[in-house]
Amino acid sequence: MSEWAVGPGGTRSSIGLDSLLRPRGELSIEPRDEVLDRRGGRDRASWYNQYQEALGEVDQLKEAVDATQAQMRRASGGSLTYSPVGAAETHDPEVVKLRARLKRDRQSLDTAHSRLREIEVEASLGEVPDSWLHEAPPGS
Repeated sequence: MSEWAVGPGGTRSSIGLDSLLRPRGELSIEPRDEVLDRRGGRDRASWYNQYQEALGEVDQLKEAVDATQAQMRRASGGSLTYSPVGAAETHDPEVVKLRARLKRDRQSLDTAHSRLREIEVEASLGEVPDSWLHEAPPGS
């Protein structure tokens, strides 16, 4: 891809990449009210609510994983044995059930972390201030 353009009379002139990425005139539109200000396609309240919801989901799933691990420790009562590959083995149906729940909750936690990270990246690309994600909007 070339950064050269052919002008009138066949002359070649350089096109700077910055000129392609920035508009010719700087638009300066000051919102009259912060509620009207939108970044990344959303207003401040929408960004805050979406981020806090995702953060709450991560916290809730962390607590679920911790609770399931504690239940598993109590239910196994030290009866877990380890196979040569290092995996804990037991035939207690309650422990097997708890292990399946733990696996499911960890997968959900990974998904929730990914969703939270996606919101952070989207906000960064949309030039959303950090305060919009972490501080409740005025009047809410």
